[in-house]
Amino acid sequence: AEATSIPDAASLPNISPANSDLVNRGAYIARAADCMACHGDDYVGGNVIETPMGDIYSTNITPSKQYGIGKYTEKDLKNALKKGRAPNHMIYPAMPYPSYSGMTDEDISALFAYLQTIPAYDEAPDYKTSLPFPFNFRFLMLGWNVLNVPSTENREGLSATQERGEYLVNNLGHCGTCHTPRNSTMGFDKDNYLSGAELGNWYAPNITPDESSGIGSWSEQDI
Repeated sequence: AEATSIPDAASLPNISPANSDLVNRGAYIARAADCMACHGDDYVGGNVIETPMGDIYSTNITPSKQYGIGKYTEKDLKNALKKGRAPNHMIYPAMPYPSYSGMTDEDISALFAYLQTIPAYDEAPDYKTSLPFPFNFRFLMLGWNVLNVPSTENREGLSATQERGEYLVNNLGHCGTCHTPRNSTMGFDKDNYLSGAELGNWYAPNITPDESSGIGSWSEQDI
């Protein structure tokens, strides 16, 4: 969808006529990618993500040069989203880069432009991620990435609408992050993609087209 087809500002308040088309496109991408779910509506981070390895705290992704990503280049953001690599360290896969690895360069460019426009938050975080041994060695993510990135593969023979849906589900929306069970490495169990998964005290249901346990009987309006 192009910027001209984005819903009105009542549902997407970060989209403004005062912004460029590229920045408005980036605001749409930020919401489609659900950046706020972990980083907060103001993108300052600090939200805890409970994992079997320990608690991981989301980071400040405002343009703060000291505490955020104000020194990032567009290439830095692309490496973070597609490879799980910040300029100075590997990123833990609590940030769903295994799914974001399939993002298009055009969407990343728009997201980069948008993130530069949000208010910088120049306060030190209250909490920092400090996982126990051996998970505190971030370079171990290099081996994990070889096994688990990308989390999905694009299929052939889809219509343009289906391809767009695949991109939203597999990449931007990263639906599998919650709805897919994990394998022994805590990556996606690809044989059971979107079939439902336990997440702490709650359950992300089966969203495959199974008629009984999934959403095969749902209409487009239901979705």
